[in-house]
Amino acid sequence: MLCTIHWSDLPTTIRKEYFQKVNNANLLQHPIYALAMQDAKTQTPRWGIIKINGHEAGYLQLLESRALGHILHAVVLDRGPLWFDRYGSQQHFEAFL
Repeated sequence: MLCTIHWSDLPTTIRKEYFQKVNNANLLQHPIYALAMQDAKTQTPRWGIIKINGHEAGYLQLLESRALGHILHAVVLDRGPLWFDRYGSQQHFEAFL
């Protein structure tokens, strides 16, 4: 099973085309939350489309934080990836990791 992530900097695409496809969506993975964190100048958002064997399987939203003049760097993936219908099994999650 091949899992790839295709990174995007277009949150409106994520919000319109992908976020609405997820049944168990949560506030911490909503693109508006990430944009609010960016506006607060605390974190930088990154979005990625997860593909399994070439098929869109879900998406993720990362928030990057830097501290001490960029010496410390942290990446936060709140509540894991959001999977579309027919995806999200243990095998899919292991391939994602």
